[in-house]
Amino acid sequence: DPGVIWVRADSPYKTVQDLIDAAKKAPSTIRAATTGILSDDHLAILGISAETGTKFVVVHSRSTAEAKTQVLGGHVQVLGANVSEVAEEVRSGQLRLLGVMAPERSRFLPDAPTFKEQGFNQVWSVSRGIAAPAGLPKNVQDTLTAALEKTLNSAEHQQKAKALSLEPRVIKGADYAKFLKDNEVSTKALMGW
Repeated sequence: DPGVIWVRADSPYKTVQDLIDAAKKAPSTIRAATTGILSDDHLAILGISAETGTKFVVVHSRSTAEAKTQVLGGHVQVLGANVSEVAEEVRSGQLRLLGVMAPERSRFLPDAPTFKEQGFNQVWSVSRGIAAPAGLPKNVQDTLTAALEKTLNSAEHQQKAKALSLEPRVIKGADYAKFLKDNEVSTKALMGW
């Protein structure tokens, strides 16, 4: 579920560059909401700051709904979220999407440019995974993996995911462990740990 940065429809920011320029002109004045400390959107805001030399006032919310309310109410100017969390509001014109943080455009918001298209190297997404205890017998692991894969690839699941503007990408076993480890390494580097 790729990350996005969005603003109210009447915001003066029309592009990521507009936001960066404003943040450079008036450091620590633009408030950016996240869905919590070290959430994917918090890391995205930190990544944008690190790449561009900008500083935002980060406002941590308890949920996307709370953060949306803060932005729509004019208390916060920017929100990091995910495609599935804002697709309907973007399509209805309530929100303006500045950019998608994915290697390519979202099929659910095809008119929204990626950060890369706008000259910024920001790729962020939320990962949802299923794990089991260490030492799980291989035959049990294989059975569970096959059942989960069958479910994820079922027409019913695919239809529901599409209705929610989700585009699942299945990563299994050692590949998922590597994905998580790479994510941990980049997060630690970003946080200076």
